[in-house]
Amino acid sequence: MLLDSCQVLDDVFPTKSSTTPPPPRIACWGDSLTFGKGGTPYPTVLANELPNYTIKNFGIDGQVSRAIVARQGGIPLTLSVEGNAFNGAGAVKVTKLSTQLLSTVANNLTMTLKGRVNEVPCTLTRTAKGGGEAQVESYTLTPTESSTVAVPTDSVFISDDAVAYQSSIQVLWLGRNDVPDFDGIVNLIDNCINYLPNPKFYLVLGILMSNLETKGTAGYKQISDFNALLQRRYGSNFVPMTPPTADELKAVGYTPTAQDQAQLAQDIFPAGVRSDYLHLNSLGYQIIARRIKDKLVAKNWYVQQAK
Repeated sequence: MLLDSCQVLDDVFPTKSSTTPPPPRIACWGDSLTFGKGGTPYPTVLANELPNYTIKNFGIDGQVSRAIVARQGGIPLTLSVEGNAFNGAGAVKVTKLSTQLLSTVANNLTMTLKGRVNEVPCTLTRTAKGGGEAQVESYTLTPTESSTVAVPTDSVFISDDAVAYQSSIQVLWLGRNDVPDFDGIVNLIDNCINYLPNPKFYLVLGILMSNLETKGTAGYKQISDFNALLQRRYGSNFVPMTPPTADELKAVGYTPTAQDQAQLAQDIFPAGVRSDYLHLNSLGYQIIARRIKDKLVAKNWYVQQAK
């Protein structure tokens, strides 16, 4: 059941200004589909399409929406550390974290995020071991320079990335790893948008169907209903994830096979532009990048002479 409001936000979240042009910077927030699993990531393709723009890929494979939003800045992050203070130049164990914003079940890679706690520049580090239900993650906090500044319980961590890209055009692609539970996802997207200064420049991408969510299945209906809600709520800021058109396939130099045609008839991205049951290949990510560029042009947010 979807509990989020269907109100269109054109008036609540202003996206235009006659005097303020969009910045020539784009921050792409998301999960493996933004990270680019299976092919050349769409932010990389977009950077080639928009050579005068700075484009940052903030995708982390396997992340749920809440973690993505915490990294973006839409949810304040608080933490507590062992001893309630920095301990010189070494790492201190994080004993409490309001959102595990670097966590993912997809891998055990060490991940870091620079930021500030009580005005002290520092690095938040995630490590992990094991797999599946046996995975164990740990977080530490390390000051950039030796410090003994107090870190009271539930101190606020301010991410450098969230601050640096706050005024950028933001592309928000989240929710796929929350399937089938979409309750609260619209509220999380709203949090991302609320974090942006006015005028707000953002795009919300729809949920991509897997090749299991074909027309007539329960999953297809659920995702279609949710995408319709996103369309109503975000209006012209919404970018649909409907299957590629014949023109889109032609534009990336791909001729669909008979299998592809059958899958297109089932209202899903065909195998020829996928790397697996869900993720896209380089051709698929090209299609996404071009949809985003087309939307920027349509909204008059694409400044060709950006510097």
